Amino acid sequence: MKKSAVLVIMSMLMLLPSCMTTNTNVKNYDDLDGQEYFYAKGKQNYLFWGLLPIGKPNIQVPENEPCQIRTTTTFVDGLVSDITAGIFCMQSVRVLTKRATPLKVGDNVKFYKGSKEVKGTLETIIDPQKGVVRTEDGKMKKVKLMDVVKR
Repeated sequence: MKKSAVLVIMSMLMLLPSCMTTNTNVKNYDDLDGQEYFYAKGKQNYLFWGLLPIGKPNIQVPENEPCQIRTTTTFVDGLVSDITAGIFCMQSVRVLTKRATPLKVGDNVKFYKGSKEVKGTLETIIDPQKGVVRTEDGKMKKVKLMDVVKR
């Protein structure tokens, strides 16, 4: 009984998705100084264990600017692949770039919550990665500075 339970657990662990990330630097992205921020995102879909891509992700990339294209298989992406036995797979794609002048308290900023654009004012910078934005409707939102851009 114990051997079969161990075999079942090991088999299930073998089927769990693995999370991976591939970073592709465009131009001299690593040599550029500045604060990294999120530029655009999308999904790349595949059929048959990643052998056949379904279309191309329509992701905006900055023109004539260094950027980094980060392709990630997240836990959710892997879970979808496991549920469909690999027949349908997807990867998350994010485009990052760097801002020459870092954000300051009082800057008018915008960020996305889901597909909705939210505008406001940067109230506090907690650390180099997090801050607080007062939205136009007066609510305070804790945000990742990577996801915030100046208006």
